[in-house]
Parts: sequence; structure tokens; C-alpha cells
Amino acid sequence: MQAQLTWIDLTAADRTRVRQVLDLFAEQGTVDELGLGSLRHALSNALFPGT
Repeated sequence: MQAQLTWIDLTAADRTRVRQVLDLFAEQGTVDELGLGSLRHALSNALFPGT
């Protein structure tokens, strides 16, 4: 289930300001927080060489 945020705004300026703040929380890219990417690559190269 995806989180949802509902906002009731009074003016266009309010809406713009809130949108700018929410954009700060947007993900900028993929992050390998657990560090398993290198393990996955090594296993992939061992099982499927040349791909």
C-alpha cells in the first residue's frame, strides 16, 4: 500500500510552496543501502558469463 498525502490549499502560492517542499523528499536515484549490489554482480558474472 502506497502512502498518500492529501492537501487542501487556499491559494496557488500555498500549493506551489508545498509542492516545492515535497519535491525535496523525492528520490534522486537508486541506492544500494545494504551493499548487496557487488555480491549480485559477482554471482551474476559467475553464473552467466559474458552477459
